[in-house]
Amino acid sequence: MISGLFHSGITVSDLEQSLEFYGGRLGIEHIRSQVSDQPYLSGVTGFPDCSLKIGFAQVEGDTSVLEIVEYVRPKGGLAGAGFGRVGTPHLGWAVDDLSAAYQRLSARGVRFLATPDRVGEGLWRGARGVLLVDPDGVLIELI
Repeated sequence: MISGLFHSGITVSDLEQSLEFYGGRLGIEHIRSQVSDQPYLSGVTGFPDCSLKIGFAQVEGDTSVLEIVEYVRPKGGLAGAGFGRVGTPHLGWAVDDLSAAYQRLSARGVRFLATPDRVGEGLWRGARGVLLVDPDGVLIELI
């Protein structure tokens, strides 16, 4: 039986670039990074001689962890995901002040898809949200 979400993960083209984006631009705390080339990876991924670079990012005080993975061997390619395409995930981060976050991140060069707007229905009705993309096109929602 599933008892809870353990972590979220994304595959990226360049771990260092992504850690700079999530840590340096978004301000999410970088926990650690590692190279992982243990034999069990080939078994769980199905790729012989698999090697990964993995970073972990977490907001202080949050129990959720974002696992950021770069496939070194075999080298991963772009999945072609995007807004509105089936199978495209997105990450949702809560912010205390969306207007201030939008201004601060825009000044840091973060590319937003639109300006913040109010959610009209559903679970977060009345909240304000905005979408942006990371360097590999992963959709991120701030709400």
